[in-house]
Amino acid sequence: MKRLDRAASNTAWLNKYLDNVVLHLPKIPSNHRPILVRFTNDVSSSRGPKPFRFLAAWLTDKSFGEFVSNAWLNNLPYLHAADNFVKKAMEWNRDNFGNIFTRKRRILARLRRVQKALETNPRRSLSKRGRNRITTIQDDNGEWLLENEVIKQHATTFFSALYTSETVVFRPYLIRGCFPNLNVSSTQGLTAPIEDDEIQQTIFSMKPLKAPGVDGLHAIFYQSQWHIVSPSFCRFIQSTFNSGIIPKEINTMLLVLIPKVDHPVNLKMYRPISLCTVVYKIISKIVANRLQALMPNLIGPQQTSFVLGRHIIDNIVIA
Repeated sequence: MKRLDRAASNTAWLNKYLDNVVLHLPKIPSNHRPILVRFTNDVSSSRGPKPFRFLAAWLTDKSFGEFVSNAWLNNLPYLHAADNFVKKAMEWNRDNFGNIFTRKRRILARLRRVQKALETNPRRSLSKRGRNRITTIQDDNGEWLLENEVIKQHATTFFSALYTSETVVFRPYLIRGCFPNLNVSSTQGLTAPIEDDEIQQTIFSMKPLKAPGVDGLHAIFYQSQWHIVSPSFCRFIQSTFNSGIIPKEINTMLLVLIPKVDHPVNLKMYRPISLCTVVYKIISKIVANRLQALMPNLIGPQQTSFVLGRHIIDNIVIA
């Protein structure tokens, strides 16, 4: 049944309170539920500091290449060079580029005034802002959590339990001799040294503006500044393969929640995705590219997974 209890407002009120939330409270001895409207002018104080993000607009500045050349120190290990660059990039953005975030806030303020003047037009663009935040959520018992810190703690506990591996008992596989064997010559490509050209081809095959990881650096940064950052970057990738150890800073990911439904009420209604750093993607992609050459020898002709050029429709044609 559709809920009859609603809260109504005009466009002017919505423009003023962008982060409003309507809550239906537990039913009292009545046929209706009480409605609680929560709103605030500024929720930024309850949110943590924004992570660093490389901005593609920086590439339009003629002085950016010279800045990267001075800020990226190839004599340092990659992790230190990247951390040093991030700190200097934030200063450069504020002092030289003109702080694009301030420009963005000014433009958004102008858009709000335009939308406020157009009272007859739905403010669809600004309405997305509220949907990009979780202001209330139900816990496992169906109770509504309203406080920001309580929601954070609930999310941390929920996803920690979700991603904690269970104890697995490995048993020997009883069927043997039914799988193809790889000879030494076919596996030599897997253990070949990682060359600079292979790293360059891998990073330039990536989409430039995919969402970055915790370091905030997109692939387009490495692609556009490859002539500057490549020495320390390649050394780091090669040392990671030689040691077999991925540093914690690279193996750390951002967890982003994508709603599965229009109006999610609990964390089960969100699909978590992990945002990896470009370095982690490069390491994974190099391994995948090398394995790709062996897949046709390991996957049967009736199977369509993991082999480039095979499609599920091929099985329909054979049938």
